[in-house]
Amino acid sequence: MAHENPVELDRIWNNYGYFISPTSGENFGHAIIESLSNGVPVIISDRTPWNDVEEFGAGWVISLNNAERWAEVITQASNLEVTDYDRMRNQAIEYVKYKFDLSQIQEQYLNLFRD
Repeated sequence: MAHENPVELDRIWNNYGYFISPTSGENFGHAIIESLSNGVPVIISDRTPWNDVEEFGAGWVISLNNAERWAEVITQASNLEVTDYDRMRNQAIEYVKYKFDLSQIQEQYLNLFRD
């Protein structure tokens, strides 16, 4: 996916059910936010700044030291009912809106380049 045209990313994300990242550390986690903003729930380690995603209903956060929980969650995710999965997809998008006021960010960028 890394070599795809950025304009095509929205279409590409729609081909995926979940974004799974058992990372040992993330400074920001751009791919995590990109996934969530495209309505793709995440299964991530607790070593990212997005540890509240599970509380929001947009995915799961799991300790890297708990392989059994990783297996449980992946099984649970693959067996979700369509309505539950659709709700989680919506929550993923809402999570990003909650975390980032995109209109404010856009205004800040425009102000940066004015004058």
